[in-house]
Amino acid sequence: MGKNSAISWTTHTFNPWWGCQRVSPGCEHCYAETLDARWYDGAYWGSMNGRKEMKPAYWNQVYGWNIKAQKSDKPTLVFCASMADVFEDRPELSPLRGVLWKLIRDTPDLTWLLLTKRPENVARLVPEDWLVDYFPSNVWLGVSVENQAYIHRVAQIEDFRVNRFVSVEPMLGHVDFQKYWWAVDWVICGGESGMGCRPMESSWAMGLMNACEYRHIPFFMKQLGGHPDKRDDMKKWIDIFQVQQFPDFEHKELDISKGLPK
Repeated sequence: MGKNSAISWTTHTFNPWWGCQRVSPGCEHCYAETLDARWYDGAYWGSMNGRKEMKPAYWNQVYGWNIKAQKSDKPTLVFCASMADVFEDRPELSPLRGVLWKLIRDTPDLTWLLLTKRPENVARLVPEDWLVDYFPSNVWLGVSVENQAYIHRVAQIEDFRVNRFVSVEPMLGHVDFQKYWWAVDWVICGGESGMGCRPMESSWAMGLMNACEYRHIPFFMKQLGGHPDKRDDMKKWIDIFQVQQFPDFEHKELDISKGLPK
């Protein structure tokens, strides 16, 4: 869980801590919870268990990523966090979150992808100046939306002055961002994989992809899902599903209009 991530839409993954708890249907077959059960007997999952703090060496590696990013002609993306939720509101996580905010500011050549299922906590947990002004230009704020019932998560980040992305993975139903399309800058889509996975209908993915194309929003089709895992079958898909687009990650201040409907 770090350098050179196996997740196809990022370069690295970084976890300020390890552990989380379920909040919605998308969590039912969480790969992170499965790994925690396998490696730590579930010691860091659920509301009654603590969270695992990462060692200083783990944090310090990020500065090396930033140095390499300065010399790269491609964006260096950091998904935060694959084994946790940055905006899980637990008192013991506040100091670690403060260290994370400093780390993000200290690594301006990295593009930080902050993905959450708890957007209602963002305004209370980010630094105050991020709300008064803009989020740092190297931050993208994302929400997970597994079906239409959770479309409200997009609405909960639409007023922040930051680039926004949505992860529709696992895709458990039809998703249409409706009146919130203006607030979406990138869409990632994927089916659920692993034991007991729930199927993704091709029409759901097709509808979302076509809607993104119509609105000129980059669309990244990650995987079909399924068991055995079909993520390596990309070349077998019909051409229309072989879409893995990235947005422009150039670090520049947003226009004032970013906080207003397009």
